[in-house]
Amino acid sequence: MKPPRTESVRGAVLGLVAGTVDGGRGLVPAWLFEVAGSQGKPARTVAQPAAAEDAGTAVPSKPHTVPGFSYAQADRTLTVNFWGGVCSTYALEAREEGASVLVKITDTPNKPGQACIMIAQEMALTATLQQPLGDRKVVDATSGKPIPRQ
Repeated sequence: MKPPRTESVRGAVLGLVAGTVDGGRGLVPAWLFEVAGSQGKPARTVAQPAAAEDAGTAVPSKPHTVPGFSYAQADRTLTVNFWGGVCSTYALEAREEGASVLVKITDTPNKPGQACIMIAQEMALTATLQQPLGDRKVVDATSGKPIPRQ
């Protein structure tokens, strides 16, 4: 077996090369490396795809919870802010206890098991409490951590 050889890279740019897109031929993003010539050979360009063949991320098939990062309150209305994706539907559950209100945000995929673009966007959900929040803390029911006021 030949030992690996070392090449000198003189530059790199992001470009496009022929590849597979949705089962057909197309252009895919790739790093184009300019490799210096050696032993009298001319310089050449080497392409390395910039993403894996399956660049999408599979959506979980079952609902799961996501954490809230802040909340706002007005009388009995509690609004919890969180980061969500474009391929799910979200629901807020608020459970009132003596010194706290436990909140749980459930993420349910719209198309379970299918790939989805990973774009996060700030979202908010609202629940109506039985009593005004007052001095009670808002706590993430999954992690047990308090959620700060907005």
